[in-house]
Amino acid sequence: MSTGLWQNPGTTDLEDDMAESSSISPEGGDISPQLRADSAVRAILLRQLAAIEDHLAGTLARLDSEYLHNLRVAVRRTRSALGQLKEVFPARPTRRYANGFFWLGQITGEARDLEVHLLGFDAWANLVPPSMRGDLEPLRAELSAGLDRAYADLARRLGSRRFRDLIEGWGRFLGRPEAKHPRAANARLPAKTLADRRIHKLFRRVLKQGRAIKSDTPAEYLHELRKTCKKLRYLLEFFQAFYPADDIKPAIRQLKLFQEHLGDFQDVHAQLAWLRETAARLRKRPGVSAGTLLAMGALLGGLEQRQETLRREFGEHFKRFDRKENRVHYGRLFAAGRQAEK
Repeated sequence: MSTGLWQNPGTTDLEDDMAESSSISPEGGDISPQLRADSAVRAILLRQLAAIEDHLAGTLARLDSEYLHNLRVAVRRTRSALGQLKEVFPARPTRRYANGFFWLGQITGEARDLEVHLLGFDAWANLVPPSMRGDLEPLRAELSAGLDRAYADLARRLGSRRFRDLIEGWGRFLGRPEAKHPRAANARLPAKTLADRRIHKLFRRVLKQGRAIKSDTPAEYLHELRKTCKKLRYLLEFFQAFYPADDIKPAIRQLKLFQEHLGDFQDVHAQLAWLRETAARLRKRPGVSAGTLLAMGALLGGLEQRQETLRREFGEHFKRFDRKENRVHYGRLFAAGRQAEK
C-alpha cells in the first residue's frame, strides 16, 4: 500500500510494546501454515507459559514494574488464544485452564493498576495548578502504601498451591504428545485456515462494535471494543509469519494506533474511578488537609476534561480504522476467512 493510511504509523501502545521488547515473542516463527491447528496453538501457548515463568521471580522480587506487566501480557495472550482459537483442544481442559488464567489475570490486576497510577503520578500533578502540586503528596503516599499491600497479597497468591497446580498442570497438558485422532472439531485444520477464519471474524466484530458507538454510548462499550481489538491484535501477532511482511506489519501498526486511543480512554476512566473512591475514603480520615482534598478535586477535574476530549475524538480515530482501504486490505489478506463466513 502506498497511501497515508499505511505510512508512518507513529508511536504504538506502550503496554504491548514493552512486552515485545522483552522475552515475550508473539510472532509465530516456529509454526507453519500447514501445521495442524492444535500443534500450532500448543506452540503459541508454550511461548506464553515460558514468558510467565520467566517473569515470575522478578515480579515476586519487585525488581522492576516491567516484570509484572510482561507476566500479565502473557496471561492475556494465553486467555485470548484459548478463547479465540476454539475447538482445537478438548472442551473440559480448555474450560478448566481458561478459568485458571482468568483467575491469574484477576489477582495480578490491582498491583499493576496501582503501579501504573504511581508511574504516572507526575503527569497527574501537571494537571493541577503549580501551587497545589505539593498538596498531592499525601495521595502519592496513599498510592505507594496501597501498592505495597497489593504486592504482598500477590506474592501470597503466587506462592499458593492453586497457582502451582495451574502452572504445572498447564505445562503437563501442553507437553502431551499430539493425538492421532483428536475429537476437537478444529484440531486437524491447517493452522492458517483457522487463523484466516478467526482473524476475519474478529475484524468484522471490531467494525460492528465501533459503528454502534455514538456520542452518548456508555463508556463500557468502548472498553468492550478495546478488548476485541486486543484479541484481534494478538491473533495477528501469533500468526504473522503466515502472511507477507509488507502486508501484515502495516495491518498490525494501524490497529495499534486505534488501540492507543482506546487505551488512553480506558486508562483515564480507571484513574477517575480510583481517584473518586480514594477521595471519598480520605475525606473521612483524620489529618487529611483541606488543601489535599482541594488538589484532588482539581485533579479529578483535569482528568474529566481529558476523558471528554478523548471521547469526542473517538469518531475520527475509528473512521480512520474503518476506511475502505483498510477493509479491502483485511479482506484480501484473510480472503479464506471471508469465504468461510459466506
